[in-house]
Amino acid sequence: MAGSGVSAKFLLTATAVVLALVTPASGQKRVRELEVTGGLSLEAYRGNLAAATLSAVDSTERAAATIGEIGARGTVALLESDRRWAFFSFDGGLRQFAAQGFVIRDYAPREWVGRGALSFSHLLGTWGSATTQLGWRGRTISDRPPTPLFLQSGFGIATASLRLELSEIDRVRFDVLADAEWADYSANRIVTRLDLLDRRTQGLEVGAT
Repeated sequence: MAGSGVSAKFLLTATAVVLALVTPASGQKRVRELEVTGGLSLEAYRGNLAAATLSAVDSTERAAATIGEIGARGTVALLESDRRWAFFSFDGGLRQFAAQGFVIRDYAPREWVGRGALSFSHLLGTWGSATTQLGWRGRTISDRPPTPLFLQSGFGIATASLRLELSEIDRVRFDVLADAEWADYSANRIVTRLDLLDRRTQGLEVGAT
């Protein structure tokens, strides 16, 4: 998980490849809820948050930034049949800053943000169904500026889960869920406390309705 920056770019690239592969089948409505957005903005910053966010020697009390951004989100139906179906959903984007007003030099931070989830469901005869989900979300920032232009820290979080849902027995439905999560936060050399947020978790739940 240490390469969350590479993972963010890989996720967006993989999403583009998936869309390219399923485009010829658009007549079958495989690509759904696809939305692409973009925008430009001009922002001004004032203050000094160095105690919490210091990431470079340079700093200032006033800064301005021009920002361009583009994002995309949607859902792709990879497989649909009577007994099996698979979907891939994604939501990602890129923000490019052009910041001015600092003492030593101007900065051009680039922020990648993305999330993706792959789910696969399968009917297990007459006694139930199984659903597997794999997910990833993360953020990475290059050329991180000093304060007061604050950008949240980078991270990468991967998840995996398996859910079994059984058919009703005497009007009672049972389900079992096993899941795991791996989280890694990109702490810089100043804000090392972010490493305390790193975690590895596993869980198992059994329920009845």
